[in-house]
Amino acid sequence: MSRRRRKKKKTTSLWPRLIAITSACVILLLFGGYQWIRSYLKSDDFRLFLSQRIGEELNTDANFAPFSWNGLSVKSPTFTASEGAIEADTIQAEFRLSGIKRGVWEIPLIRIESLSIHGLPSAREENSPSSDPTGFIARFIPQKAEFKDIVVPDLNIEINETS
Repeated sequence: MSRRRRKKKKTTSLWPRLIAITSACVILLLFGGYQWIRSYLKSDDFRLFLSQRIGEELNTDANFAPFSWNGLSVKSPTFTASEGAIEADTIQAEFRLSGIKRGVWEIPLIRIESLSIHGLPSAREENSPSSDPTGFIARFIPQKAEFKDIVVPDLNIEINETS
């Protein structure tokens, strides 16, 4: 009698596949998150958010001209606040994404070519409601900023005292 040999099925572990699929998913999520943060930084929503936050700190209306981006470096030709009482020309800043995990925008250097302050901004009579982003994704967007150095080569301050 002849006996047939039965082929044994190779048993492979699922762990290598599971690790490879999980690693690929993590890499895709990290890359997608990075791209999402970059697109948010380059959006008009971010420029308006930044203008509003600075306006709240100065207790006045503030506005940045549209941003131009090169990687994570940003440049704005002008900034005005308090209807021209504060004017800044050629603002440059560089962002670091490392602060996002701590809930802050990390900005190691801001360079303002020219800054003019004419008088002191007067207090606003009413505060505008804060437009904090809401929703699942919004809780991952930092609401604070950390600055290390601010360089202003040309500074002009005029304070008019009235009696």
